[in-house]
Amino acid sequence: MNYYIIKKCGIIFKMKYLLIIISLTCYASEDSFLLKKFKDLGVKLRLGAIFSEHELKAEGVKLKEAKFDGKAKFPIIPVFKSKDGRNSYTQTFFDYEFPSKSSNQKPLSATNRSIIQSKYLEGSALNFTNNNPDWNLSGDVSTWSFAVGYQWGWFIRLSEASRLFKVGLGPILGYMSYIYSLNLCSEYIENPKIISVNKISSGDCRDKTKLDELKFSGFGYGLALNFTIFEIVKKKWSLGLLNFEVGVLIPFKGKRLNGSLEAIKLSNEKFNLNTQYGSVDLLNFSYFFN
Repeated sequence: MNYYIIKKCGIIFKMKYLLIIISLTCYASEDSFLLKKFKDLGVKLRLGAIFSEHELKAEGVKLKEAKFDGKAKFPIIPVFKSKDGRNSYTQTFFDYEFPSKSSNQKPLSATNRSIIQSKYLEGSALNFTNNNPDWNLSGDVSTWSFAVGYQWGWFIRLSEASRLFKVGLGPILGYMSYIYSLNLCSEYIENPKIISVNKISSGDCRDKTKLDELKFSGFGYGLALNFTIFEIVKKKWSLGLLNFEVGVLIPFKGKRLNGSLEAIKLSNEKFNLNTQYGSVDLLNFSYFFN
C-alpha cells in the first residue's frame, strides 16, 4: 500500500494543472484568499475503487479494453460542499484520472475489416492483411484527464443532518491528453492482465505492426451520474456510505490519421477517444475549511 501511494504521488508532478489545484486545496488555511473566494472548499478522504475504459471510434473501427476489476482510488481529492434544500441539492465536483497505459485494446463487434482495408490501408499494411486471414486491429493508449462539473440532485431527508438515496446528475467539462498507437495483428487473442499499478493489457497482438499514431491534448465534455446510499452532513464535515458514480468524457474534436507511415491512407475520417468511468466509495469523509 505504501508503494502504491508513493508511486501515485510521484505521478502528480507530471500533471501541472492537477498539481496546482490539489496544492491549493491541501495547503489552504482559514485566512487564505482561496477560502474567501471558495467558501465551500474542502478535502475528501475516500476508500474505494475506480473502473475506467477508453474507447476509440471511427467508421469501421471500435476498440476498447477488456473487462478488468477496479483499481484503488487515490485517497485524497478536493471537494465542494453541496448546497442543500429540503429534499434537493446542487454541487460542484472535481475528479481526475492518473496517467495510465492500456496495451492491446481489443476490437469490438463494430470493427469492420472490409471497411478498414478499403478506407485506411494500402501498401505493406494491405499485404499484411492479405497474408494473414485472421488479422485484426488493436491499439495502445497512454492517457490522463481531469474534470469539473455541476450536479442537480434529490434525496430523502431522514433528519436535519442525514440523507438517504442521494441522486445527482450533471454536465462535466474536462481536460484530457492521450497518445494512441493503432496496430495491426496477424491474430488477436483476448487475454486481460494487470501489468502494474497504472498499466494493463487486454490481450495478445501477434506480429504487432504499427499503423499510425493519434495525439490529442485539449478540452472535452460529458455527463456524470452520482448516487449515495446514506450521508450525514454537518457544517464542517460530511460522511458518506456506499457512493457510486458513472460518467463519460468526450473530446470536443476528434483527430485524423496523420498518414506518417506509407501503410496508411490519408483520410478525412475523425477518430474519437472517449473516456468512460465508474467508481465506488465504500466510505468517504469530507472536511470543509470554512
